[in-house]
Amino acid sequence: MSVDLRAALAYVFRSRGPRLRESDIVNFLSAEKGWISPSNARKLISMALERGLLRRRGQYLEPTFDPSGVPVPLDFYLDNRMFEVEDPMEAALSLALGKGISREGLESEIRRITSENPLLDEVAAAILVLKRLGLDPTQVATLRLAQLGIKV
Repeated sequence: MSVDLRAALAYVFRSRGPRLRESDIVNFLSAEKGWISPSNARKLISMALERGLLRRRGQYLEPTFDPSGVPVPLDFYLDNRMFEVEDPMEAALSLALGKGISREGLESEIRRITSENPLLDEVAAAILVLKRLGLDPTQVATLRLAQLGIKV
């Protein structure tokens, strides 16, 4: 999910108040603003709870941070595309490029690893390459698990 959860929550709580029911957040984002589907609004809430950005107090949800301290762009909005699962290979490429490795270099190393280890798929090989470069492949692994329908 590419949306800045903290900014999204700050926007909601600044607009609606310091304590909200889950249904209030869902209605605000889906019905009032018309930005995202109710299921994606619930997904946003679930992710925020998992990441410790929201806490439950009885039937209410509260942010674990001060929403007034979070910058929210004037043109801020959410849309359903933001909830699509990112491609793990693109995430691996992005990390490698940040380390100065070219797309061709990454792909070449992935091909070498998969030819030497036929049980590994491209994503597993990309994770190995990232680890060898001293990069954290957690995002890539998480995206791959999400593609497979496995919740971490």
